[in-house]
Parts: sequence; structure tokens; C-alpha cells
Amino acid sequence: MNFDTVLNLRTESAGQRGVVILQFVPQQAIGTQQLTLSTGPATAAAMEVGARYNWTAVEVQPGEAGTAGPSTAMSFSAMLNQRIESASQPGVATLQFLPEVSIGALQLTMTVSLAVSSPLLVGTTYRFEAVRVEDPADQAQVPTDSAA
Repeated sequence: MNFDTVLNLRTESAGQRGVVILQFVPQQAIGTQQLTLSTGPATAAAMEVGARYNWTAVEVQPGEAGTAGPSTAMSFSAMLNQRIESASQPGVATLQFLPEVSIGALQLTMTVSLAVSSPLLVGTTYRFEAVRVEDPADQAQVPTDSAA
């Protein structure tokens, strides 16, 4: 499973010290207008508002620690609790994931194509990882030597 988001909003509050709320806006139709997740300041510090992040969900094998890769900006594991296919919405399935640890959401619910949902197994844990997508415009321009 793979989808892109843009980090739209980062909120820190004196009332919730040590918690940063991140609001991501999906760039593809995944059945939700936003993903709102809570994380610690260390994870949030590496994430930039306005930046694009590519999310992947990979199956966590039993006994696997589930550690994120070095380029991962954010990672969490969630079990696929429910998959719903309906005759009134042909071609799509609604997926409900339950996070293993608190991420500020009791569940993640998204609607995806059957091609995306078919390989996913109910009762299986998946690790969601966000990796920043570098925009070519963001990359440093090579300075030109204008000395004459």
C-alpha cells in the first residue's frame, strides 16, 4: 500500500507537553480528507510543514521488531482490523487499521481500490512509514560563477 500526503499543520500545546499533532492531507483519494497523528517532538522535528511525504504500509512478520529505515521520517505499526466491500461502492474497499501504540487516533480508516486492498490480510500488522519526497525545486541550485 502506498500513498502521498502533504504535511499541512503541526500543532504543539502547553496543555499537552511532549506531544506534537501532525495533520497530513492525502494527495490521492484514500477515503479521508486528512490523517491526524500525534507523535513526540523528536519525530516531529524532522518533518516540515508543506513538505510531501510518501507513505508505504508493509507487512510486519511475526517476531519482527518493525524498525524503520534510515530515511523514514515517521513510522508506526497498525493491525488491519476490518475490510469492508460493498455492492453500493463497487471497486473499492474500506480498511480500518488499529494502531499498536497511541498515535492520537483510535483507528485509521481509508477507502482504497480493490487492487490495493486485495493483498492485505485482516488480522495482520502493517508498518506505516513516511519518507519525505524531495521536490526538484527544493534541491539546492548549483551556483554559477558570475565573476568576470
